[in-house]
Amino acid sequence: MNGALAEAMSHAAGEENVEKKIEAALSCPCLGDLKDGACGPSFVHAFSCFIRSEEEDKGMDCLDQFKAFQVCLQHNPEHLAKIMAADDGAPPEGADEEASSSPDASSPQAAAAASALEKQPAAPSGKS
Repeated sequence: MNGALAEAMSHAAGEENVEKKIEAALSCPCLGDLKDGACGPSFVHAFSCFIRSEEEDKGMDCLDQFKAFQVCLQHNPEHLAKIMAADDGAPPEGADEEASSSPDASSPQAAAAASALEKQPAAPSGKS
């Protein structure tokens, strides 16, 4: 998916129990502020779904959860600014609009947030 999520998944490598795998992945410092703040619960829900996913194209059954995270970030630009500021080491004040309109996708947390904002999944179709 992207660097931060891949790094978080590697934190859970070797873990057989899915719930322990989720816990280990979420404990990765690479996720930083993604799992905290206004949009933290929706991120945790979406990322947990991704880890549980057994779809051939991993995570395709989690589009609704990632869409909810995206909507949360759009409604809470201060949360995205905090994520971006943590990556840059700069304070989040005054960075809200700049961070939400042009995230620096070179950092893992920013890449995850930018990916969630940019991804516009189509409405899920019914399973056959």
